[in-house]
This record gives sequence, C-alpha cells and structure tokens, in this order.
Amino acid sequence: MSTFMEEVLATLRNLEHENQAFCECVAHLQTNQVSTSLGCAFITQPQLNVSHISLLDKFNGACSKF
Repeated sequence: MSTFMEEVLATLRNLEHENQAFCECVAHLQTNQVSTSLGCAFITQPQLNVSHISLLDKFNGACSKF
C-alpha cells in the first residue's frame, strides 16, 4: 500500500476516534447537565421569561398629545 494511502487511513482512524470521543462527551453532557467552569448549566430546553408591555395609543402628530 502506498504511503499516501496509509496516511489517509491513519487520518481517517484518528477522525473516527475523535468523533467517538466527541459523541460520548455530548451524551454525558446531555444526561448529566454538567456545569461549565463559568457556572452555567447546560439546559436542554431553555426557560424564557417574557414580559408583556401594552402598546401606546397611536400618535396623531398633535404637539399637545406628545
């Protein structure tokens, strides 16, 4: 087998190993919701806190109602 093909196969094996390790890390994070060094937790479904503000009446251009 040529040297080039051996290098390609070695690179492919390395990528497969890295991909497997990455998938294991993601699965671990998803199941354990591990905190980062910044203290933020990984959340699968973010909680949204939405405030509702009523809209103002449409301004008609009168300076007395500005």
